[in-house]
Amino acid sequence: MENIKKQSLPVAVVTGGAGGIGAAVSEALALAGYFTVVLYHSGKNRALSLCDTLRAKGCACTSLFADVAEEASVQNAVGQILEQHKKIDLLVNCAGIAQNGLLTDRTCAQWQHLMQINFGGVLHTTHAVYPAMVHQKSGVIINIGSIWGESGASCEAVYSASKGAVIAFSRAMAAELAPSGIRVLCVCPGVIDTPMLDCYTSEEKQALAAATPLGRLGTPQDVADAVLYLARASFLTGTVLRVDGGFLPFGI
Repeated sequence: MENIKKQSLPVAVVTGGAGGIGAAVSEALALAGYFTVVLYHSGKNRALSLCDTLRAKGCACTSLFADVAEEASVQNAVGQILEQHKKIDLLVNCAGIAQNGLLTDRTCAQWQHLMQINFGGVLHTTHAVYPAMVHQKSGVIINIGSIWGESGASCEAVYSASKGAVIAFSRAMAAELAPSGIRVLCVCPGVIDTPMLDCYTSEEKQALAAATPLGRLGTPQDVADAVLYLARASFLTGTVLRVDGGFLPFGI
């Protein structure tokens, strides 16, 4: 009976699902009634611990390895999910890395690595779930962008470019997939208090909070709340939702 119940649940796949924003998204979806597949790369122990915690709360979830930078790895993971569940209702692309510093501080290989994860990962996962969602004539894809993808950020040029690509791709795929009943959306977080901010001093974090009209840094839960809202908002597609506390980079 329990197995039948799990098979009837909507299936959500979260890349980078064990760390920072991804962990909050995985938890929110699991608590909302999704069978949540937590995809991880280097965070296996975090993924296992998160799933143990969620199962203790009565949620249905599992963890699975996938290197989003590698198409074959993504195809393998999605193939395993479809073999077991026969469908994927929701894909949330949270996997990403950041690089701080002048453009000349990084090598071409480092730029390509960042682009391959932040944008290539979104391409790979979307390409992998595309046929199944079209066959279902339903599905939702939510990509995590960034406010820097809209405005650009000094000393984060390639990161900004990668997130700008995610935003543009989300809008384009929304138009492409809408006739098949598939919605594609993008959440653009502002300054969120995750390990990505570890490169900033406490004084710099305080300055960022002070520059935010709501007077604080965002939390992973703030982003997870937005993801859950978009997952449920059935008449929204192509939407780029800023979750930034009113932060206006460079006075825009």
